[in-house]
Amino acid sequence: MDMAVLLQWGLASRALAELNRNILRLPNPSMIINTIALQEAKSSAVEQTAKHSNHLIDAIISQMQATLEYGEKELKWYNRELNDAIFAQPYLKAKIIENIVQKTSRTTITKYLSELTRLGILMPKEVGNQVFYINTDLIRILEG
Repeated sequence: MDMAVLLQWGLASRALAELNRNILRLPNPSMIINTIALQEAKSSAVEQTAKHSNHLIDAIISQMQATLEYGEKELKWYNRELNDAIFAQPYLKAKIIENIVQKTSRTTITKYLSELTRLGILMPKEVGNQVFYINTDLIRILEG
């Protein structure tokens, strides 16, 4: 065995022995072991959360790209800015579409929203006297 490895092994062995002595001086030595196990569990939970978040982000980006390509193919006025707004939150109101497409005619906005609904990009939902337009693809992804 290499002399440097033996030297390091000896140093590590002494450090572990010192740690063991210090742990045994504690009023409740098992507290250290439980803390280590808890930290490992937290680390695992964080890792799982990160993996899940990355999966959601990948799915949203993929759906955004598919919707953009579909919208641009089917509607001459569909663009990335509108697509980004549709995926910024699970719902939007007509006013957001109006601001993005820079049209103020109620007839034009209604036509655009009808086209988005016909294509399945958005789904209208009445709540009281207001109409919200739901991005069902985004909700499907977020609900997992």
